[in-house]
Amino acid sequence: MFTLTKEHANIIKQVCNSAANRHANQSFECVLIEASENAVTLTAGDGVVQVQRTISTEVTSNFSVAVNAQKFNQAFNSCGNPSVTLKDQLIVKSGRRIFKLHAIDADVYPVFPESVGDKKLGIDPLTIIDSIKSVSFSAAKNDVRYMLNGVYIGKHAVGTNGHRLCCVELGIESSAILSIEAVNKIPDDIKGDAFLSENVFSIIDDGYSFKCKLIQGKYVSYERAIPSKFNHAVTVNRDDFIDAVKAAKINAPDTGNVLFSFGPESKITSRSSKNEDASIGFDCDADGEFEMGLNSSYLLDALNTIQSDSVLIQFTDSQACIINDTSVNVISMAKF
Repeated sequence: MFTLTKEHANIIKQVCNSAANRHANQSFECVLIEASENAVTLTAGDGVVQVQRTISTEVTSNFSVAVNAQKFNQAFNSCGNPSVTLKDQLIVKSGRRIFKLHAIDADVYPVFPESVGDKKLGIDPLTIIDSIKSVSFSAAKNDVRYMLNGVYIGKHAVGTNGHRLCCVELGIESSAILSIEAVNKIPDDIKGDAFLSENVFSIIDDGYSFKCKLIQGKYVSYERAIPSKFNHAVTVNRDDFIDAVKAAKINAPDTGNVLFSFGPESKITSRSSKNEDASIGFDCDADGEFEMGLNSSYLLDALNTIQSDSVLIQFTDSQACIINDTSVNVISMAKF
């Protein structure tokens, strides 16, 4: 038996939320609870990600068991400072509230693959996480090119779906691809050391570990997609331009594609599938007159990565590119 307190709520939630919600193997929907000596270790994952946390608490009887992660978290949250015991079922008890949860043998809980050839990365994990999450919006979600369904880390952190790309400096000598599922489950408050192996990315600290499987395959040559020469350039006020793009998006088709006309009287034209038109004027400093169709959602995502009031957008015949001190965003021309 051991006792938990409300101070452990974030730890329990963090671990239990890493378990799968629905899985063909129901063991992945469970949290593994290992109670021994003066510590309780909680482990959960979905086959791609695994989070493990250790809680220091007095343990009066040792046991190892797995129970449904969401039910365990809900039972804990419904109690004050519950005691947890194992008697055929896992019992979570606080006062007159008693939850009996179906338990499965700890040996049935799936073992996460051992990492092969770990290398310690000399970069603060928070820097890696911030970089990964800052580009993840550009990654593909369900592309047949499976390596695009993740974020590349190496010299840069990169996300792309083949139509847009976001890239930030990172400076890792090795390289790997983390799946979007893994990226979405990386906690924001990780401390410790980051490691990269042939098959696993991990962050390990005293009493804590986050591990995720890597996507195996060669990432696209992203640097070739970043243009070095441009035909046109415009400078816009970020907030005013975002408002104009959002307004044009109201009448945009499901694709989100709109037409930008740059020049003395710049405007954005959109046309819905029902032939409903919108023409939104905006101010900009353009070096000429030209037009380009772009996906409004992609452009808004890119603009949201910029903090400065003034934004420089450069154009080739087929791409729009926003380059600042921290990131590069490239958007391919869209049909209008």
